[in-house]
Amino acid sequence: MTQKVLVFGGTQQSGKSTAAKFVVALLMKLAGRLRDFELDDDGNLEVMTGTIDVNGKIVEGKGILDLYRNDYQFVNYALERIWPVCKIYNFAYELKMAACNIFSLNPVNVFGTNEQKDTPTHIKYIDIAHLLTAGRNIEYAKKYNFNVDDPPTDLCISHRDLMQDFGTGICRQIDQDCWVNACWNKIKAEGYEQVIIDDMRFESEVDTCRKNGAYLTLLTRNPFPSEHASEQILKIKRKKFDYVLDNANLTLQQKNDQLITVLQNCGWITTELT
Repeated sequence: MTQKVLVFGGTQQSGKSTAAKFVVALLMKLAGRLRDFELDDDGNLEVMTGTIDVNGKIVEGKGILDLYRNDYQFVNYALERIWPVCKIYNFAYELKMAACNIFSLNPVNVFGTNEQKDTPTHIKYIDIAHLLTAGRNIEYAKKYNFNVDDPPTDLCISHRDLMQDFGTGICRQIDQDCWVNACWNKIKAEGYEQVIIDDMRFESEVDTCRKNGAYLTLLTRNPFPSEHASEQILKIKRKKFDYVLDNANLTLQQKNDQLITVLQNCGWITTELT
């Protein structure tokens, strides 16, 4: 069986995750495994559900289907209903799991919302400053408003900062392909036919995905410009991507319409949708 892999790349909050949610939900609907769905203003995937009331009658309603859960109950459901249609992977998963285990972090703050990721860890900046580049230390000084030559001793870095500095500043300095290779090894081992990777950020990830025959889509929305190495994908030559989805000024519906075109171009949808 030949695996089909669709990859979304972009900066922070470019719309990669909502793109992945839309594609999975659409494919599930086309496969008859989902009646209907929509994405709300916060990017949550709302699906039509039916519950049984006290009189034994089925009551129609809406519920949020979180495709990024990894608890036992969801995994059992996904193994039967979702992943045979399409499974979402991301390069950062192994990094996040490693960080949770090594630094005893709460997974909620590592895998959660932007607000949760920006909460402080117990790791102090002063203890990692010597591992960082001069430019990264200057970024910290600007972000937290201190003199780079006289850093505070009580400043705890955020979960997001730790992910960037541990994953990029340390692990990728040892092996720049460590996370992308870990992800691709897992994809090949699990063997699902249709797969989405939703967090491509580095040129090495772009090159590895191209080498493995994936279909690469770049999202151009960039609401939080940053000089960090993990946020420079928009500087990569456009010819390395199969499709550039310029969603900087698109509505969610307009973006979803282009995603249907992406699916048609890469052969995941072979008929016209009505």
